[in-house]
Amino acid sequence: LSSEFTVPTDALLGSTRMRVTMKYNAAATACETFSYGEVEDYTINVTNTSANTYFALKSAEILGNEAPTSISVYPNPATHQITVNVINGTKYGTVSVYNMIGSLVKVVEMTGNERNIDIEDLPSGSYIITVEDEKEPITKQIIKK
Repeated sequence: LSSEFTVPTDALLGSTRMRVTMKYNAAATACETFSYGEVEDYTINVTNTSANTYFALKSAEILGNEAPTSISVYPNPATHQITVNVINGTKYGTVSVYNMIGSLVKVVEMTGNERNIDIEDLPSGSYIITVEDEKEPITKQIIKK
């Protein structure tokens, strides 16, 4: 991701620290603790020049409002297997299946945008599917016939 900023005209010349904070789906506040994001400190050199220097990766995207991650789970209800499809996500994470009393009954790794999961061994009933991707956990309810 990339973004542009302006150094204030009253900034002191010389080496200083620049802190870059990225938080998923919102702006970070001072001293905040958050689960999805990153804080990095850089040492920069503020000089007295009017030349603009711009560094960017050709593959970088302009910062903005990224689409939220979502999942689709089908068929629902299902008998033998379900397909979990991650939409706008990192596509790498863990898919967990919980029964309605909250017990973990199955875990599989997600290594692409779509994963088939065998549920034939599960008893009939309702289950909660949770996909843990790098942004946030997402849940859906399914019914096993």
